[in-house]
Amino acid sequence: SDFELGLSDTAKPNQQTAEVRLSFSLPAKGAGTLIAFNAFPDALPKERVGGVVFDVRKSHGFETQDPNARIDIVLQSAADHWIPIGSVPLADMERGWNTVEVPIRNHEYFSSMKWLYSIRLQLSSDKPVSGEIYFNDAGVILR
Repeated sequence: SDFELGLSDTAKPNQQTAEVRLSFSLPAKGAGTLIAFNAFPDALPKERVGGVVFDVRKSHGFETQDPNARIDIVLQSAADHWIPIGSVPLADMERGWNTVEVPIRNHEYFSSMKWLYSIRLQLSSDKPVSGEIYFNDAGVILR
């Protein structure tokens, strides 16, 4: 993460979740990663990756003055370094946990998946963001 990353024992009962702490934070050019997944099990058939799924929630005191603030989902492959597949507007997130499923809609990217090396969840905001964003149960959607 380009921000303060830790574990929360309280965001989800009986589980530890990834916690990104933002304190009047703005994503800088090339430094807006909330969390990146850079290791995949050997048994994962990467050529069949067809999207991403994860649980996310904002803290109760979460604040931003940017109505367009969002989490961008980006895949990275040796064949195509930056593959944006979708976004989650922070203003649209319900209180509590939200399950987000983002399929790859552009089928031209499927051939790049066999060289997948990272899944990045990026903060996009033009105004400072404060509070915590929690992530849990992240995975890939297989075709």
